[in-house]
Amino acid sequence: TDVDREATLNGIVSDAVEAMRDRAAERRVTLTRESAGDDAPVNRGTGLFQVFCNLIKNAIDAMEHGGSLRITARTGDAEHVVAFDDSGPGVPDPERIFEAFYTTKSQGKGTGLGLAVCREIIESLGGTISAENREEGGARFSVRLPRIDREQGK
Repeated sequence: TDVDREATLNGIVSDAVEAMRDRAAERRVTLTRESAGDDAPVNRGTGLFQVFCNLIKNAIDAMEHGGSLRITARTGDAEHVVAFDDSGPGVPDPERIFEAFYTTKSQGKGTGLGLAVCREIIESLGGTISAENREEGGARFSVRLPRIDREQGK
């Protein structure tokens, strides 16, 4: 990507979805995304792309027999929210899922570090990341980031 291009929330979400599209297709997972109406600037080089890719990869891996993942970006006056809603089995322990070395994957399939690193990255940006089980089934991972103005984003 062009280093001079301003990083935007929609752009980073779109890049992460494209990066994971082949993996999703192999696992019969349908990826859909809903862009934020306001294409908000975000600080570049912050690891957001890696966080979003990790969340998408985890959702795909959780849906062993296929399913769907919807990524929705919303912007508000004070914060941005990106929600990752999947149709998988849900999260056994949403409170512990971000602890280092905690994993729900079978032995040899995951280190339990991915979500802990995601949390560190998001918190370093002044944001939060959370997990919950959706009433209709599946999991929702939500990333909340403080809004920055265009001057800060450059």
